This record gives sequence, C-alpha cells and structure tokens, in this order.
Amino acid sequence: LGVKKRGGYSVVNTVSFGSQTVKDMYGFIPSTLTVSFSTNSTEYLVVFAGTTMAYALNGGSTFTIVITTLNSSTHVDCATEFGQLWCVNGDRRFAWAGGTRTISVPSSFPAGTMIEGHANRLWVAGVPGNESIVYGSKFLGGLTWDLAGDPGDPVQIPIGSRDGTDIACMKSYS
Repeated sequence: LGVKKRGGYSVVNTVSFGSQTVKDMYGFIPSTLTVSFSTNSTEYLVVFAGTTMAYALNGGSTFTIVITTLNSSTHVDCATEFGQLWCVNGDRRFAWAGGTRTISVPSSFPAGTMIEGHANRLWVAGVPGNESIVYGSKFLGGLTWDLAGDPGDPVQIPIGSRDGTDIACMKSYS
C-alpha cells in the first residue's frame, strides 16, 4: 500500500533553547548547485524552536542563533532551491544561505504557510485571503514574484476554481 514503518529516531543533541520546544528541523547544504555551478559540502542542521532559528555545523553539538523574532505560534516550512533555504510561516518569509544573516526577499514574495521547490521554481501556498492559490516564482529565481506575462515569469494557479477550499499540503515529486 505504499506505507512503511518509521525507522525510529536519533538524538541529535540535548541542547536547550530555554523553554522553547524544537518544532522543525532541516538538513541543508548551501550552494549545492547554483547558476555558477559552484559546490559546497558544508552541511547545516537547522532548527526552529519557539521564536528562534538556529544552526549547527557539527552534527548538533553547538548551535548558532540566526533569528530570535519568529512567531512562536506558527509552524515554519522551508524548501531548498537555488542553493538557499527558503522559509515561510504565514507572516514572515526569508531566505538563508548559511552563516548568521538572512537574505531579504521582496514584498511580492507570498507570505504563505507552505513552500516547496520544484522544476526550478519556488511554490508557495496558504497565503491568508488566497488559500486556494498556488504561487510560483520566476523560473530559475526565487526573488521575483511579480506577474508580467512572459514565459518563465511568476505564476498564480487557482486550485478548485477559488471555491474557498484551502490547500492543505504541498509536496514536490520528481
């Protein structure tokens, strides 16, 4: 039936983020394939706990804090595309390529609750007020979201003829 038993778990670290519980965790290798075809083998373990985003380079024994101002009541969803980690949580969106600073994204970048990378675009859904629309970035670019009508430009795809039914999840399958 396509269902497999989960393989268990591994303890990464017992590091404390105060009273904040780690809600989301991602493995990330920046710049694995970019337009310049540069490679980087640095692997980051990225965690989201409460209002905090932090990363570790050493398998999780020491974390460096990147952000301390996230909304602790919302889930952070991230996708890797174009050598960066792109994240949304309903009211904030940002990109990160390693280190201690995030990359600013334009105001046209949709503030959704779900994000996926697929076919050289970023895809965002769960935008408040437009829960039945999937937004696609410009082809080969995550920073362009303004519609222009040219091939490769950003797209907006209504699902269910805008019947008011929210998109519940998104997953890329190659």
